[in-house]
Amino acid sequence: MNILHYLFKQGGELMNKGYIMIKPDGHPYLKEFEKIILNQGLEIEEMYYIDDWKTVCTEVNRHDLIKRDKKSYNEFFGHVWLNNYMFGNSAVVLIISKKDCNYKELLDLILYTKKQIRNSLNATKDGTFMIALDMKKVGLDSDYFEGYLKLVDDNNQQLFSEYLSRKAKWIAFYLPYVHCPDPNIIDNEIELNVLKKMDILSNENRISKSEWDLMKKFKSCEKININ
Repeated sequence: MNILHYLFKQGGELMNKGYIMIKPDGHPYLKEFEKIILNQGLEIEEMYYIDDWKTVCTEVNRHDLIKRDKKSYNEFFGHVWLNNYMFGNSAVVLIISKKDCNYKELLDLILYTKKQIRNSLNATKDGTFMIALDMKKVGLDSDYFEGYLKLVDDNNQQLFSEYLSRKAKWIAFYLPYVHCPDPNIIDNEIELNVLKKMDILSNENRISKSEWDLMKKFKSCEKININ
């Protein structure tokens, strides 16, 4: 038995449970996320507020980042920069379980649910709009080629040239909305352990049903004081 598995077994409350993190770009779809999760037969046991998603996201993914090459490492931080710049820095952690389901089956189902969320709601993947970021502007320009981003009409006439027709180190991003660990027990426990150590899974950050209902109503993961 590895040490992390032992620690979680001792704690008890998080064994055989997974989680989904709703990122800042997912705020408009809280109601839809909940429906998709519940339709998979999953149970949302607890909800916790994150007020510094940028830091928490980096720490949660640190075990994975050390395995990445420089290009994918920069792409991760490009995603973090873009999400934080456009959508803010608050997020929500959902603790997930399922009756009559072993640990690995649960994590596989959570991963499938993440893919369902991204495929059914993602406007940057279905062609509604795209996001292009100049990696040089945010200091993440290594290992990228410079090129022109252009928009043209049917006659090959350039449109919006004053905004787009410039040479830059462009990279296209999509909105992922949610995060969950790879479907293996070790990664799940590493990430939950990080959330515990950072006091995210604490009574102070616990979201009540009434608070969650307000978050869904206002399409925001900002902490709401209802007292």
